[in-house]
Amino acid sequence: MNEQELQEIREKLENLLRGSVSDRAWNILLKHHLDQVEAVWRHRNSNEDWEDLRRVFEPIREADRGGGAGRRAIEKSVAGQLRSHEIARAEVFSEYVSRMAAINSRVRRFRERVLGGRTLGAEEARALLRSPFASFKVEEWFRVKGVSITDHQCRIAGGEEDEQGPCSWVETLSEAGGQLWLKDRRPLDTGPWVMPDTNPTRKRELGERKRELKHKTARYRILLFPGEEGEAHSTLVKRVSVLGQVEEIAQALLKSYPWLEQDAAWFLLTGETPFVAPVTYRGKYSGLDPDFPGGYGYGFITLAIEPWVPAATVQEVYTEIQQQWRRGNKNNRPKNNRPVGEKNCRLLSFVTKRVLKKVGSLFLSPAAKRRLGKSLVAEWNCENPQWAYRGTTPTQDFWRDYNASWRQIASPDYNLS
Repeated sequence: MNEQELQEIREKLENLLRGSVSDRAWNILLKHHLDQVEAVWRHRNSNEDWEDLRRVFEPIREADRGGGAGRRAIEKSVAGQLRSHEIARAEVFSEYVSRMAAINSRVRRFRERVLGGRTLGAEEARALLRSPFASFKVEEWFRVKGVSITDHQCRIAGGEEDEQGPCSWVETLSEAGGQLWLKDRRPLDTGPWVMPDTNPTRKRELGERKRELKHKTARYRILLFPGEEGEAHSTLVKRVSVLGQVEEIAQALLKSYPWLEQDAAWFLLTGETPFVAPVTYRGKYSGLDPDFPGGYGYGFITLAIEPWVPAATVQEVYTEIQQQWRRGNKNNRPKNNRPVGEKNCRLLSFVTKRVLKKVGSLFLSPAAKRRLGKSLVAEWNCENPQWAYRGTTPTQDFWRDYNASWRQIASPDYNLS
């Protein structure tokens, strides 16, 4: 294929993915899956071939974005599949737990001392949680400088880089009208990011979230709170700061009350009742390493269920989650969730065993596939006459079926969103 043909395929792939294709990811695709690229050029109007190319490329792009094997984890509460009486029970229990937490001595003292004996509205709370001054300064600093803890405004006045690295200058005003400045050196902006598990090298386990981030000479605590759209946002705070107190009390509350981590700080500041979902789930997906495309993808789902939840509800919840992961429509069975046939299982095992013995690697270039194809097809036909490859293109049909088996068994198309 010439450069113009490859560029046309790249542009159409970008349109299909609705995003750009990096040079690194594109070169990996050409190196390891040139046969898929050639197939879409030969059959330009074949939606099936384009869908195959997209499925092959997406884990490469995902891993390329993360700079390594793409490992992602999520945690969500489940309410949409619950029946009205189940939601009502959960809401009453949630309110009961919230009232118990409201009389907690640490909660009462914090609200009295820091919040002026009240709770904050949603906009006030998010402004405080996003304040660099609240993330760095202790409670006494605000009093001495005449700055309101809950009602101060911040302005980022620009950035620079000094001997310790990049930083941003942040300004606020005291009651006396004087300007106060702060150097913000935090490496991550407040937003919907999540630190990796503390045991990222163990693919099957869901590790605890990191509580602390060390950056050069500074240590920050990681404070979670709900964003405007409901997803968890994270911010970095110094342990002795106002928000450091919020993080410390939130961690103490999580030891006593069955809340999600982002709910504890929000309750402390706003008094809003966290919903104690009777069913929650966590999921983890370990994607393909861009240096070894053709390897495998792996994921699993962990459900946490209160014992009173009916089994029928649990089944509905899991079915809905599974459909989301497998890109299925809720009214139809996901296409790639169909049972794996005996031929597909045997074909994947056959190729894996033979290729490792002959080549010592499973990562075959298109040239290697063409070189090994005839001998593999001959061996397969001898051992499995009921599934023999004949016709005009037996080698191509053999690799097509192997690729389909690999995608279904070793690299399922999970949609962890």
